[in-house]
Amino acid sequence: MIIKSLKVPEINLQLEALLRRTPEQHPAREKMTSDYKMRSAGFKGEERLFYYLSFLDPKKYWIFHNLRLSSGTHFFRSMHC
Repeated sequence: MIIKSLKVPEINLQLEALLRRTPEQHPAREKMTSDYKMRSAGFKGEERLFYYLSFLDPKKYWIFHNLRLSSGTHFFRSMHC
């Protein structure tokens, strides 16, 4: 059962809007483009993983997208738990 659904991260939408409004020759454009591509690739990977998660029994597994877990000293980002 999907408890917390997958949605496009807010930062992806913000970077997309920023890139549309930033001139090609702006000094920070290359960094923004690189960051946007990296974040978009991560999101697309999560979307592709969704296919495999669909094989899990929804009565046995709960799926939480974009969840940040703490071990007490470290944090872990998890797409499902």
